[in-house]
Amino acid sequence: MSERQWTPAQKQAITTRGGDLLVSAAAGSGKTAVLTERVLNLISDREHPVDIDRLLIVTFSKASAEEMRQRIAARLYEKMEQEPENAALRRQSLLLGNAEICTIHAFCSRLIKENFQTLGLPGDMTLGQDGENELLQAAVLEALLDEEYEKAEPDFMRLIELFSGSRHDRKVMTSLLQLYRFMRNHPFYREWAEKYIAADSETPLEETVWVVLLRQRAMESLNYALTLLEDSAALLQKSSDETLQSAALPLLREDGEMVRRLQQTVQEADWDTAMAVVLQASFPDFPRKKWTDNETKETVRKWRRQAADTVKELKTKVYLMDKAQYRADQETLAPLMARLRAFILEFDSRYTAAKWERRKLDFADLEHGALALLVSSSTGELTPLAMELGSHYREIMLDEYQDTSFLQELIFAALTVGGAHRFMVGDVKQSIYSFREACPENFLEKRRNYSPVEEGVFPAKIALNANFRTRREITEFANRLFERIMTPFTAGMDYLPEDRLVSSLPYDYSVARPVTALVLTPPLGTNAADCRRLEAEAVAKEIEYLLQSGFMVEENGGRRPVRPGDICLLMRGAKNRETYYIDALQQRGIGAHSAKNENLLETREVKTVISYLTILANPMLDLELAEVLVSPMYGFTGDDLAALRQAGRKERLYQNLLSKAAESSKFEDFLRDYDRLRAKMQEWPAAELIREICEVTDYQEKCRVLPEGETAVANLRLLQDHAAEYEKDGRGENDFAEYLRRLTERGCEWPSAAAGAGNAVTVATIHHSKGLEYPVVFLVGCHERFRKNEENSDIAMDRELGFACKLRDNYTMLQHKTLPLAAMQLQNQQTRLREEMRILYVALTRAREKLYLAATNPKAAEGMAEWGDIAAENAGYRAAAANSYWDWLRGTVMTEPGVDLRIIRPEELQQTEPTEKMEEKPEIACDEAALNRLEQTLAFEYPYHADTVTPRRVAVSELAERATKEHYLLKRRPKCLTRQEATAAERGNAAHRAMQFADLAALQKDPKAEIERLVAEGYLYREDGDLIDPGVLTALVQSPLGERMRGADRIYREMRFLQEFTPEELAAIDPALTVPGTTLIMGAVDAVLVEGSHAVLLDYKTDRVQEESELLERYALQLKLYAAMVQRQLGLPVKEAVLYSFHLGKAVQVEL
Repeated sequence: MSERQWTPAQKQAITTRGGDLLVSAAAGSGKTAVLTERVLNLISDREHPVDIDRLLIVTFSKASAEEMRQRIAARLYEKMEQEPENAALRRQSLLLGNAEICTIHAFCSRLIKENFQTLGLPGDMTLGQDGENELLQAAVLEALLDEEYEKAEPDFMRLIELFSGSRHDRKVMTSLLQLYRFMRNHPFYREWAEKYIAADSETPLEETVWVVLLRQRAMESLNYALTLLEDSAALLQKSSDETLQSAALPLLREDGEMVRRLQQTVQEADWDTAMAVVLQASFPDFPRKKWTDNETKETVRKWRRQAADTVKELKTKVYLMDKAQYRADQETLAPLMARLRAFILEFDSRYTAAKWERRKLDFADLEHGALALLVSSSTGELTPLAMELGSHYREIMLDEYQDTSFLQELIFAALTVGGAHRFMVGDVKQSIYSFREACPENFLEKRRNYSPVEEGVFPAKIALNANFRTRREITEFANRLFERIMTPFTAGMDYLPEDRLVSSLPYDYSVARPVTALVLTPPLGTNAADCRRLEAEAVAKEIEYLLQSGFMVEENGGRRPVRPGDICLLMRGAKNRETYYIDALQQRGIGAHSAKNENLLETREVKTVISYLTILANPMLDLELAEVLVSPMYGFTGDDLAALRQAGRKERLYQNLLSKAAESSKFEDFLRDYDRLRAKMQEWPAAELIREICEVTDYQEKCRVLPEGETAVANLRLLQDHAAEYEKDGRGENDFAEYLRRLTERGCEWPSAAAGAGNAVTVATIHHSKGLEYPVVFLVGCHERFRKNEENSDIAMDRELGFACKLRDNYTMLQHKTLPLAAMQLQNQQTRLREEMRILYVALTRAREKLYLAATNPKAAEGMAEWGDIAAENAGYRAAAANSYWDWLRGTVMTEPGVDLRIIRPEELQQTEPTEKMEEKPEIACDEAALNRLEQTLAFEYPYHADTVTPRRVAVSELAERATKEHYLLKRRPKCLTRQEATAAERGNAAHRAMQFADLAALQKDPKAEIERLVAEGYLYREDGDLIDPGVLTALVQSPLGERMRGADRIYREMRFLQEFTPEELAAIDPALTVPGTTLIMGAVDAVLVEGSHAVLLDYKTDRVQEESELLERYALQLKLYAAMVQRQLGLPVKEAVLYSFHLGKAVQVEL
């Protein structure tokens, strides 16, 4: 075998000695081969050999560990063949069996087993089965909650209200377990809880980390807004429209000055001063005139609106409250957080005791136990065991180092004290496991601080960027993209020169293979499901073309036609997505399979066996019995089940089987098998009973002939393995079936056996594809929006910031974000976005020869030129504002000359027609008597038809709208197509709420102060207060109508009705009011003025109308109905009805 040629950087990584070494190994750079060769180099060094059992080699998974062991063994034996006289190599081959090549959890487990007495653990502790610990957690938590509910301590009950939903405490359990699991990911987690599950009411707001984070966000937003305004001014100056320039340039200069003042205030003033200034900030309307340069005008208006929205966002996401409100919140939360901390620590103690009682550990126990053996929690000093292990190991080699957690980092750091060096290899751009608490900061900190290896100073770093996987067209596209969008702001790091991928395989470049972007633009209003279906059809069509056109791929130095197995479809998440693509491919006769592992408990074959176990304990369960009967075990048809049901509609299915056994061999076969298995169920353990079920029914062989039959058989074996593991605690098959039921109820999952790919297109998530490569890759669903769960959550957690939550007032039923929650959500949002960018990097680097990008959205082709400027001064903020991969990709797709951009319209997709004809079935003779009975039954008419089509309750507005809808339906432009900052409903609700609670005299005197009072006292949200124009309310209270309101004998505000009307009563009010039967009508009128012996009806409207007649057309009928209801309710005649238009600023009389 020819000797492999290493690049200079690879040679350095293999041979460098003397201290800790960080290797940044880009995608496809051969890091596993380098790691293997370094091990061989260490153990075969003639001058300073290292025994392989003095190396600790840690990989990310069991499969990776086994692959690494095999690679090392293969290279070692190859070396022995070359040097048969080398006794040192023979010694290493003997030591290979003792080499520690394992996962982090395997290492921790060994450490605990060898030192269990130090931790005070029993010697027979084992790792809990998947799902078992989750059930135990839930049981312990439920018991503890029940105890606390019995005590009903006020602080605890208020705490529960913070977490609870509206109807049950399921949300409480979910939130508490979420907090507990997050807490357990940290070293010395009980100390972490004492420090971070707390509310600090002593530290002034200005001295907290929250102000630092929120001010930083405010400055970033203002910098972006200012850049947009400056770009707008620069664009205007290039315009030939002098009128536009003279009108808009001064406005933009004023806007820019205002933003600069905001920047100075935010940076220099105290929090309350800055808040007051930000809340007052506003952008005046853009001049409305006819311009000759409309294109420039629209662009400038768009950028200015973006700047205004950015500033406005500060009011709702940053400056939520003043210092006094912050302090009040913290004082309110302090006892609640103390109670939460005590509760969660008590739960930890009880859960730990329950595990010990069962002799079980979980994965977190392994890491915490190992850390406790190496580092003292009280002093932070290393233990003698850490010194001993550190002197034993010569080198600790960590694969996929970018995915280590902060806790794991402390464990490995503790092992170096005795002189062991660390060899850390990975790619921080591929750190995509934050849900496992992967901490890329471990890698980034070393990358910033370590010296280049060429300087000869340790700790040192090496970069491997030679790519031995991907063609040049793809690597160059990835380089250009991430040079533009990967910045410290968006990704926590720069895309450095050493990060640039260098395609290093000698591909045939005589035929270009550009990156192809498939951009589908369906009509506006196309829903997400239809977008996915259209995209799946376009992708399937392209794959069909590749297969039929003889697209060639390179393999082992030669070329061959592409096969389905060479192609992979990657997507961010498979749920509700992958079936579209699999179905579209199969409709074209192309094999496709999902690479994700299903939940074992949800696979068809396993559910059938579980149902059999269940009916062995209780045969009267009809659903489980029916599932077994219709399964491949017995093959009952629908007719068979119908015959059984007809035998006794009120009897159980099993009883009908007994009575009909003699009529069918199927019935007899089942009952014979059932009796045999039931007789043995008390004697056999669950694993044996499952094996016997499969053997008696020949179930494995029947599954084997089905599609993906071998996978089904493997799943049945996995179920037996889980049963055998479960029985180690002496529990039987009844317990096992019940255990599986509880696992399913709790949403626990066991991974199923991996399906064999065969020669089929692979459909996989990006996470699943990590570490894999394919000749052809389609990255689909690029337009799918990122999930932003952290923005809507009531709680937030961060390793360095702690825990935060919303605050709820149970008397006013109002809740609001606390400042710590707002700051932490912004931090988590940034963290999530950084990982999304790394996930995109992983996706783009899976392809070897051809990469496709697919995006489907009505506006997918819009704004591509604008995003092409992403590398401008404001690139960081704009990239951070991305909502999908397409927001990042389309700029490079637009500007990169080598990209094959195809914009596809839906009508270009060919609809496939079924190729198989339906089988003709013989006619079935009709039973005329039965048909007549059926027709008579179907012809029955309910005598009270009107009541079946009359709603039990109907709103006044809905009833009135039916009569008037046709007159004005098309006269107003839909609000979704306008550019208003708030919808009519939002503006209307805010104005109506203000008029409902405002003191009219105070409103007349100082409307701004009165609105602020309503906000301060909780009658209005801050967002509602911002939507209200004080001048609009002033016009009302100072008008003659306002004087009448203040002078009325009595005024009822927001008067509500719920009254019953017959059709005749409604018709008497107005013939247009029609309902088929008697109904309840509900509604609310904004105000009723009582003037002497009569009433005046008043309703506020915010519609943007031009004429009074438009309001009358829309609402006259509604007010007539209101008048009738007011007269009923108050017993007073309604003399007049008035509509007050906030938009027109005038009262409109309605004729009754």
